[in-house]
Amino acid sequence: MAATLSQLDDGIVRGMAIGAVFTDYAGKINCLDFHRKEDLLVTSSEDDSIRLYNITSATLLKTTYHRKHGADRVCFTHHPSSILCSSRYNLESAESLRYLSLYDNRCLRYFKGHKDRVVSLCMSPVNDSFMSGSLDHSVRIWDLRVNACQGPFDTFLVGGDTAEVSDIKFSNDGKSMLLTTTNNHIYVLDAYGGDKRCGFSLESSPNVSTEAAFTPDGQYVISGSGDGTLHAWNINTIQEVLFLKSCF
Repeated sequence: MAATLSQLDDGIVRGMAIGAVFTDYAGKINCLDFHRKEDLLVTSSEDDSIRLYNITSATLLKTTYHRKHGADRVCFTHHPSSILCSSRYNLESAESLRYLSLYDNRCLRYFKGHKDRVVSLCMSPVNDSFMSGSLDHSVRIWDLRVNACQGPFDTFLVGGDTAEVSDIKFSNDGKSMLLTTTNNHIYVLDAYGGDKRCGFSLESSPNVSTEAAFTPDGQYVISGSGDGTLHAWNINTIQEVLFLKSCF
């Protein structure tokens, strides 16, 4: 019987390999996000494109271009054809965060409040709220249905680390938070109290923003790095179980 998401173990993670390579981009990829339930992947690029892929068949489903605002960070909402996207251009217009429909390439809502580039987006796994972090030194909590932000609700330090936070993600069950900093430290926190569960470090990579993610079962953390390698750690044993070199 094929392994399900609840049956991931170190052997399965170590067996990961490159399954397909797409080279149709005219610029660097800024961000990518997997849908929590569907076999879909969305990416954003410096060529102002957003691309939607089926990861089971390794096929490109749709490409949209966003010349006015660009495409920086992207993240799926709960609907498979709706995403959140932050802007690369025209930030002074306060239209730095958009709710988009990929089905008909339409902007459903602007979220106004940030005064600088948004560098982190994270959708709640349990409701229509999401978080955004910006270079204006603010983190905001929003509801998809309204354009006014909420929060903050709590503030805490992580192990004395004073580096800036570059990315935040939640596990699918909403119990764990993944926090990445500008000095290439990765922390797994209790999402309710902010207590540190474990942490990992990568080699310093100047001018490169590191992004990490949970596996669907929340038991492993996977991260890219500035040298093009891919790393995976078991958060229970706190051991690295995968080191994969880029094909380029």
